[in-house]
Amino acid sequence: MAAEILKTVLVRDLNELMVLGAVILLRALLSLLIHFEMKKD
Repeated sequence: MAAEILKTVLVRDLNELMVLGAVILLRALLSLLIHFEMKKD
């Protein structure tokens, strides 16, 4: 997660920012899914 925060400093255009936002969103979603899967068992 820290790497993504550092990458925001190096973003040069809107397209890179959108890709970075998508990656952060997917990682958060995967974390939630893993959390609920482990909690279910």
